[in-house]
Amino acid sequence: MFYFVKNAQRIFALPNEAVPAQLPDMGCVLMRAPISFWLAVALAVVGAAELDAQGFLIPHTNRVSFGITTMEPPERFRDMVFDSARQNLYISTSTGLILTFHLSTLTFGTSYDLGGSLNGIDIARDNSFLLVAQSQGSTFQRVNIASGMITNVNYTRAFGETGAWDVAIGSNGLALVTTQYNGSGWTPLRQINLSTNAITIRSDVPGSGPGGQVRQDTQIHRSADRTRFFFMESNISSGPVFTYSATSNTFGSSFNTNAFLDVASGAVNRNGDLIAFRTYGTASLKTAPNFDFVHSFNGIDSGVA
Repeated sequence: MFYFVKNAQRIFALPNEAVPAQLPDMGCVLMRAPISFWLAVALAVVGAAELDAQGFLIPHTNRVSFGITTMEPPERFRDMVFDSARQNLYISTSTGLILTFHLSTLTFGTSYDLGGSLNGIDIARDNSFLLVAQSQGSTFQRVNIASGMITNVNYTRAFGETGAWDVAIGSNGLALVTTQYNGSGWTPLRQINLSTNAITIRSDVPGSGPGGQVRQDTQIHRSADRTRFFFMESNISSGPVFTYSATSNTFGSSFNTNAFLDVASGAVNRNGDLIAFRTYGTASLKTAPNFDFVHSFNGIDSGVA
């Protein structure tokens, strides 16, 4: 099931039904912009069916309140991921902290200080570590949740390339990662072998740039079972998107949305055979990996999950 946010106030489920207060199993969602980020949807998570849909709409402001506590100094939330073993959310921030939010008590817990400014975040299949995109420098950071130990996975910058942007961990033990560009351009899409932390450039990517490179700030969304990734290239009018299968370790064909995807949002269903994305107030539901049309929704101006 997919969820769509309209007017940042109501959440709709396919097909356009209002979500009840008792939310079913699902993941979480983030709507990203290249400079300012904000969380788009209520955090309806596994094992947290008691959470009210309206209680977790978190607008992007300098002073963010959950209705529980207000954090000082201001934090800019960047991305989040759910820990099914501990029933926690881990939230990356612009100030280099990873915040832990306990769903059992609705309180903040341990913070991990990575320094710099963080972007995308994902969690290992066994919930043992976090993989985080570090905007400052040329590194992705691996954080042991139990010990707090930080391991840097460094990459050599290509021409014009800057800090890390997004990460996704697959069912095959590989993570795929994207980066930023100083200006407007394309960057390599890389993989990290999580057994060795070796980072390499993928040459088989159907990206819109030379040699299969992808646009700066390319978003990655994954299915809950980690078998399907959905890539959304930003800062280009053709709005190219494509998928990746962790089962076969191959990419699907690219599809043009003909829209700028800089502030678009996307999601993949649990088993990876459906994809939803939103552009300019309209959301589309398509099959994966072929992008066959399934359904469209009007008036959707925020997140998709």
